Amino acid sequence: MLVNPTDSATQEWLAVLVKAGIYAEPTEVETGNPWQPVKLRYTKGSAATQHLRDGQLCAASQMEVSQVNFDAKAETKLGELRVLAGTVGLVWQDRAQWSQEEPLKSAFDSRFSEHEESLLWVHDKDSWRVASDDERNRLRREAIKLTQGRSKNIEKTESFSFGRFFSGLLSFGDSPEKTLERFFRSLERGNTQEASDLLYSSQIPKEKLATLLAASSAEISGYGGIKRIESTDLGGDDENRRLRSLITYNNGRSETKITTLLKVDGRWLLNMNQ
Repeated sequence: MLVNPTDSATQEWLAVLVKAGIYAEPTEVETGNPWQPVKLRYTKGSAATQHLRDGQLCAASQMEVSQVNFDAKAETKLGELRVLAGTVGLVWQDRAQWSQEEPLKSAFDSRFSEHEESLLWVHDKDSWRVASDDERNRLRREAIKLTQGRSKNIEKTESFSFGRFFSGLLSFGDSPEKTLERFFRSLERGNTQEASDLLYSSQIPKEKLATLLAASSAEISGYGGIKRIESTDLGGDDENRRLRSLITYNNGRSETKITTLLKVDGRWLLNMNQ
C-alpha cells in the first residue's frame, strides 16, 4: 500500500494497524514524479493473515446467532411451498483490540451491535428449516407468475388478489418518490418491519404480509441488491400518485413497475388495496 506523506488522516488509522502487527512500519520509496517524489509503502505484517481477508479488515473471530423469531402458526402457501417469514439476530464475537482504538473505533462500533436479517422458512416433512437458494428462486418465479396473472395455485380471498399484491409489492418508500425509495432500500437491508410501515393495506392479514415481504427481500438479495431506482410521476392529485419505476439490480437485471401511493395522515404510503 502506497500513501502520500501528506495524507495524515490515512497515516493515523494505519498507525493503529502497524501497532497491531497487521502492517509493518512504513518505508519511503521514490516515485520518479518531481511533483510527488516520495511515498510511504506499507507492507503486510505478521498479523495480516488473521485480520486481512480478501483485502478487507476482519475484527472478529466469528458470528453467533443470538435469537431466531418466527410464528409457526403464521403460515403462507406460495405455490407448492409452505412458507414462514422470520428474523435471525446476529452478533460478531471476540472483537479485536485494535478495532476499539480511534480512529477505527467509531467505524467498527455499529458493526458490533446486534443486527437482524430476514429469513424464509419452508416446511419439510414434520419440521421447519431455512429456505435454500433453490427454494428462494422458486418463490421468485412464483412471484413473477403472479405479476403476469398466470398463477392458478395461490390461495385467494374474495377481498384480496395476490397477483395484484405482488404486482405492487415487486414494484418496489416524505414525497412519493422518496417513500418508494425507502421501501425498496428497507427490503434490500432485510428490514421488513420498516418496509411494512410504508404500506397501506386494510385487507392483507399481518402474518401473510410478513411472509410476502420476506420473500421480496430474499428476491432482492438474490439479485445482489439494488443498484439504482429511477421513478417517473405518472400523475394524480395531492392524495394519490402513480409512479413508474425502473429498478436496476446489481446483477444487471432491471424491472419496470407501476405503483400507486396514497397520502394517509400526512404520510405517503404504498397502496396494496388494488
